[in-house]
Amino acid sequence: MKNFKDLTLTDDFMFSKVMRKKDICKEFLELILDKKIEKIEYIEAEKTLNIDYDKRGVRLDVFLQDETTVYNIEMQTSNFANIPKRSRFYQGVMDVSSLEKARDFNDLKESYVIFVCTKDLFGYNEPIYEFITYSKKHDIIYGDEANKIIVNTSAEISNETKLGKFINYLKNNVVSDDFTSSINDTINEIKLDSETRGEYMVLEAKMMDAKQEGIIMAYVNQIRTIREKESISIDEALIKLYIPEKYWDAVKKELLNE
Repeated sequence: MKNFKDLTLTDDFMFSKVMRKKDICKEFLELILDKKIEKIEYIEAEKTLNIDYDKRGVRLDVFLQDETTVYNIEMQTSNFANIPKRSRFYQGVMDVSSLEKARDFNDLKESYVIFVCTKDLFGYNEPIYEFITYSKKHDIIYGDEANKIIVNTSAEISNETKLGKFINYLKNNVVSDDFTSSINDTINEIKLDSETRGEYMVLEAKMMDAKQEGIIMAYVNQIRTIREKESISIDEALIKLYIPEKYWDAVKKELLNE
């Protein structure tokens, strides 16, 4: 992970913090969706939605609503291949979460799942890709009011437009108008906040622990495989597979506890 002082808007942690500022988030939505939004409220920051039938939780970085619409905004700098399926899953859990049991399906709000991506997923150099459900044969809009938006920050776009200035800021950290200036000032304020810095350090430690655990389990699986084929001890397998000594105790503990 990056050092806290080096974080930019394209880092997931910083993006979610900046989007917690209502005026910035509202202006971002108006820019991306090209519509006026009167008022927004946050449902819950970094909300985890648990759906009984699926038994799987999903963390929504920025989950908010206005009177008629719910929005989920995510920053994405890697793992681009599964974004369409992820947006489908997010859409489903948002709907289940927002619709109370006693209410009718007609009360479902229009929804937007928005991914801000640092890669052009579709290759048309469009800064914004918008997807809705419709009939391919008759070009009929289905009317489920489920929208998926992909913001392509790698798009080549004129810096003379507000959208172009925003995308240029994402790519190059160049402040060129009031909106990007407001974002930049907010980032600098966040970096001075000791509580947020501590939160980031805790997250960093958790991710390092998860990475370490993943490495250990990979080595454990390698040893299991080789011992199924050859009658050798754990110590012999550790040496034969050139597993670094710093992992030996943890790997052996995992294997001996089976």
